[in-house]
Amino acid sequence: MHEQDLVTIASFPTQFEAELAKGFLENLGIAVLLSNVHMATIANDLLPITGGIMIQVTSQDAARTTEQLSRLRGTQRKINIART
Repeated sequence: MHEQDLVTIASFPTQFEAELAKGFLENLGIAVLLSNVHMATIANDLLPITGGIMIQVTSQDAARTTEQLSRLRGTQRKINIART
């Protein structure tokens, strides 16, 4: 996964929720990078200001990832799906 190929698909208010989504997506064969995790460990109070913990995937997986995360909307407290 090259950094220039990554797109942000969703953001989560907590690391726990982001890790759950990451596991769900990886179980489907989608490679995922969590961005902004360091903020959750060093300054959790600032996490909402920085956009939360972001799910990033390759541009090739963007549509599939958005579709799969949409399936979780009813079970997750808050998922912000980025528009691509």
